[in-house]
Amino acid sequence: ALQKENDDLRVTNLQLTINDTELVSKVAKLEAESMKRASFHAHGLSESRPSINTPLILNSTVVNTPVVYDTLTGKFTAPFDGTYFFVGTTGSWTSGQVAQFELTVDGGQVMSFQSTGAGPEDSSTLHGMVHLSKGHKVWMKARSTVEYWPEVTSFSGFLVNPDP
Repeated sequence: ALQKENDDLRVTNLQLTINDTELVSKVAKLEAESMKRASFHAHGLSESRPSINTPLILNSTVVNTPVVYDTLTGKFTAPFDGTYFFVGTTGSWTSGQVAQFELTVDGGQVMSFQSTGAGPEDSSTLHGMVHLSKGHKVWMKARSTVEYWPEVTSFSGFLVNPDP
């Protein structure tokens, strides 16, 4: 009887050891995923009359963790594979001008938007969620040659869900 009880305890101990190893592995995976973070908020349009089809370059960041937004190029670079969310705001400074802009991923349009032209000080916001691979670049592109409103122009983004 004691031998059977001892054998049963050995089996239970082995099962608990296996479960413990699996839990340790799962915790390590969750900890690694939680380290994948990326966010930025940029503002301060460097040029109020950018050329058409060029990035709206914002020269100041409030948040940039890790350094994912380049204030020299106006582009965000994805540090990880995953799903990202972006928000961009700009507008026209002068009445009757329509500020057209788009969210661009590696040169391809994701979405576009424009102000109403009812200004002065007319602004609009676009947002989008995209899946990116590490190294993909995202930016806001000027689609019209109006005088953009520097004080309200901003671009933000963050990693929503990293790929496993």
